[in-house]
Amino acid sequence: MGMKLYLSNCAHCHSWSGAGGALTDGRWAPEIHDATPREIYEAMVTGPGAMPMFSDTVITSDEKQELISYVKTLQDEPNAGGVFDLARVGQVAEGLISWTIGLALIIACAIWITAKQRAHD
Repeated sequence: MGMKLYLSNCAHCHSWSGAGGALTDGRWAPEIHDATPREIYEAMVTGPGAMPMFSDTVITSDEKQELISYVKTLQDEPNAGGVFDLARVGQVAEGLISWTIGLALIIACAIWITAKQRAHD
């Protein structure tokens, strides 16, 4: 339940991993890895900065506790890392970066081979 609440209410700003992210007008949603349960609850109730307030009519107290429990599991989850640690920005972004780098290398090799062939002729 906490994951469902997080993904539908929080992930679009704080990212699926809690790493934060860019908002409109140059604002930034902070990462929530170091937030205490009290800070998370207070943020939901007061809505600091660009964050909306989540009153008990929007998200009940029990649902807030479920959401906080899920955020704590995000905080405890180790970073899987990999060849390039991209701060867990998400599979789509990491895939896009990999495809972009791969295509750039293929294009660079094609240009180099063509230039070498022209120089040989």
